[in-house]
Amino acid sequence: MKHSIISTGGKYSTSRMVVDYVDKLYMPLINLTNQYFTNLEEVTSYHAWKEELFNNWNDIKIYQTSNLENITLDAGNHIEVSCAVELPNIDRNNIEVEAYYGKILDNGVVKSMQIIPMQFQEEVEGKANTYLYKAKIELTTGGNYGYTFRVMPRHKMLLDSANLDLVKWITNE
Repeated sequence: MKHSIISTGGKYSTSRMVVDYVDKLYMPLINLTNQYFTNLEEVTSYHAWKEELFNNWNDIKIYQTSNLENITLDAGNHIEVSCAVELPNIDRNNIEVEAYYGKILDNGVVKSMQIIPMQFQEEVEGKANTYLYKAKIELTTGGNYGYTFRVMPRHKMLLDSANLDLVKWITNE
């Protein structure tokens, strides 16, 4: 117990917690409220956007466009990963595509998870409402890494995309 207090005392405290809540939650929410939620038209539009997203979220499909299994790279280098996202009923400006990756330890545990936004590249030729996204994953140390892709909602009135409980992960179908 004494060791825990010595090693984490400066990192975890009520004072730091209050500062984090104010800086990362309360002030951003106040700013969002003042900027958008005082206008009834904006609120009505946002509500309609959320309803449309909830109704169409299950239609999203994610396809891996490159297969990078068992490649060897030196630490400090990066790999480029890509995926295609099919959005039959959702505007691509209403989503954020992300690469989710981390180092895989010998016991199968994934350590040091990172989430990076993927960049829109182009519409996939011959496939309606399907878009290509790419990202570069930096390998900071040696070892085995794994990655996957996910889609999150994006809107100017949304403080944190995880708050809607809408996450679409790539699946093997």
